[in-house]
Amino acid sequence: MNTHENIRKLLPLAAASALEAAKASSVESHVAGCAECRRELELLRQYARGLQSMPQPAVPESLLQRTMARVVQEREHEAARRKQGLTLGLLGAFSWAMGIVFWLLARVFIGGLGFGAWSAVSGLLAWTTVGAAAVALRKRNGSEVI
Repeated sequence: MNTHENIRKLLPLAAASALEAAKASSVESHVAGCAECRRELELLRQYARGLQSMPQPAVPESLLQRTMARVVQEREHEAARRKQGLTLGLLGAFSWAMGIVFWLLARVFIGGLGFGAWSAVSGLLAWTTVGAAAVALRKRNGSEVI
């Protein structure tokens, strides 16, 4: 990309007086010798003056405080959702582990009898535990479960 194109990209910033001194100086020196860029810069300056003369909207004083409070509230809500998900996952893993332990104990004490019935009971216990945990979390937090 040549110098002309680089300067041309800087014209809107120059019109708004938003360039640092070195770049503003290079734009002004280029514009002195380039009629096309000079016309564009003048047009952009007219737009900038027009925009500056327009009334500025009034920002409510409490907007920043309300926005900050909302951001904090959203972060806390997301943290609670992550905690709920982790809690449910851990309870599910714990219930499955306990089901396996009880199944192994039943195999040792029953001696292989009742294998199908015990598998059904342990699965039912595992899913009941997770369901109860989900209901308890929902009631405690008063929010939607994951």
